[in-house]
Amino acid sequence: MSAARSFITEFIAAERQNIEVGMELVKRTYPAALDIADSVAAAFDTLTTAFGKNAQIRQKTTAFDQWCSSAGVPPEELLRLSQKATLIGRAEGLDLAVLANEADQEVSSFAARACLLLRLRRDYLFGLTDLLKNRLVSATGYLRIQSESLAMFLLFANDREGAVLWLRPDRDAGSKFYRRRHKAVRGEMSSLGLDSYYQRASAISLHSRVAGLALALAVGKKDVSQQGDSMEIARLSYMDTADPRIFLLAFLDFLRFHERLITLLIDRAEEMRNEAQLQPLSASLKASLDQMASAFRPVITPLVRSEKQRKRT
Repeated sequence: MSAARSFITEFIAAERQNIEVGMELVKRTYPAALDIADSVAAAFDTLTTAFGKNAQIRQKTTAFDQWCSSAGVPPEELLRLSQKATLIGRAEGLDLAVLANEADQEVSSFAARACLLLRLRRDYLFGLTDLLKNRLVSATGYLRIQSESLAMFLLFANDREGAVLWLRPDRDAGSKFYRRRHKAVRGEMSSLGLDSYYQRASAISLHSRVAGLALALAVGKKDVSQQGDSMEIARLSYMDTADPRIFLLAFLDFLRFHERLITLLIDRAEEMRNEAQLQPLSASLKASLDQMASAFRPVITPLVRSEKQRKRT
């Protein structure tokens, strides 16, 4: 038991040291780097506020409640009916079953898209902290999740049945959603120009492939005093790379990817497209990242050139 505790203590100490070194490295290379990273999180927060304001969900739910009151039927009863009933045709006048079904799907669409938008911000922060801990592999994995989340956020604006299915908590809902909507989600990612990120993140972080492990392996000698000799060992290191150039390149790429997500949200989401304050936000983020890239360039350019030469040979 004591040995297990020592492993945990050693790992936590390494985590703290890695994040301190990572933060110091990016600040030394470009002093405003962490401020820019924070502004990306703030941008997601601004987009979430704009979405909530412009989705007009309060008016839609209020109108539905008024319909229920006029009919003398509890809202939960109409929702239960709409979820279980198969609607055929439409009755003359006010068809409460149709209204309940439409309201259920509209509110579900809003709820699903709100969850996905909040996830974009949360997973950006999760990935960023992993990155600063020098966990490049796990940070890269968020690019796949983020690509999927944005694609579904945009699809669910019109695919309300898909949103309802995505929100369902039952055991088979996930597999049903995959069978019925996976092709559409992948198609949306491709149209957004995110498919290459999805594929790269899958190869490095989702599947057990050598690309996701090679950086985290170290080979060396360890003195095994109790055995009276030394031996060659392979061990997992507490960081994914000891090369600061690779770390800085990954940091810049991660922020660039999320700046692209923010720009796509502003350009494609109806609730954000006409918000005057959001267009300058996207331009400001891009300009800040361009300046940071210029500061990083002298450090990472030799690495990029050597990688291109390696691929040519």
